[in-house]
Amino acid sequence: MKKVFLFMCSGLGIIILLNCKKEHSFEKAAGTLKDSIGNCLPIIISGNYFSDSEPNHDVNYIVVQVNVIKTGAYTIQTDLENGFMFMGSGVFTDTGLQSVKLIISGKPILDTITYFTCVFDTSACTFTIDVKTSAQEDDFADMKPNTWEFTDSTHGSFHSGGVIANPPSLNQQGGYMFNGAVRMSSPYDSILLIAFAFPTATPEPGIYNTDGENYFAFEEGSVGHPTYYISNFTTGGKLLIEVSSYDSLTRFIKAKFSGPAVDGNKNEVYIVRGRFYAKVF
Repeated sequence: MKKVFLFMCSGLGIIILLNCKKEHSFEKAAGTLKDSIGNCLPIIISGNYFSDSEPNHDVNYIVVQVNVIKTGAYTIQTDLENGFMFMGSGVFTDTGLQSVKLIISGKPILDTITYFTCVFDTSACTFTIDVKTSAQEDDFADMKPNTWEFTDSTHGSFHSGGVIANPPSLNQQGGYMFNGAVRMSSPYDSILLIAFAFPTATPEPGIYNTDGENYFAFEEGSVGHPTYYISNFTTGGKLLIEVSSYDSLTRFIKAKFSGPAVDGNKNEVYIVRGRFYAKVF
């Protein structure tokens, strides 16, 4: 009787495990990497990529936007190109627009522009990464001190200017505030504001986004067509600000920024190739 009892319990255990597995398994998610008219949603590229050094998983990643139609388990990945790729997996618990971080795998081999295709469900979108060598790292060599620029890729508009001398470009007041304008005398025709909240009193290289204390804002009014962009924790969008370097002797800071923001009508715009080179006063 003892042997029969043990056998029956073992069998019941197997049945219970199988039922539990079926009950707690997640169905496959469904959605798209594109908007309602078929355009690819923004893909944010974080970090610099070099063929002669290992990638940093805390810095080198991409963020894709997904319109989730059906909740469930997902895997989003790119193809393998030039020795590396990106992938992320998890479970969508809500429908609608979601941001997903894809981690780098592998290491770039050649210093060349590398083309990737990102795939989720039945949708696919392409993007490029400019792989360089460490000797090509300076993305600010062609910039003059105390200048800034960025491109609105949604509308194809380019914006640039200089630093407002008073108040100074970056001023420590519980954080750091960057102030820029196109016309450099009052009344200013435009204003660019980028605020940082660094962990310490000194600007630190690293990646910062605008879903917390940091924010990005640009307003252009009296000259040309009025435009207005903003990205902070209340408006949505997670524009990334990458502080590339800070020289404690010259007090010059170099930073790049890109990612989603919203305009005055709450429509999403995508900022690319944003950068500034300014002195901390």
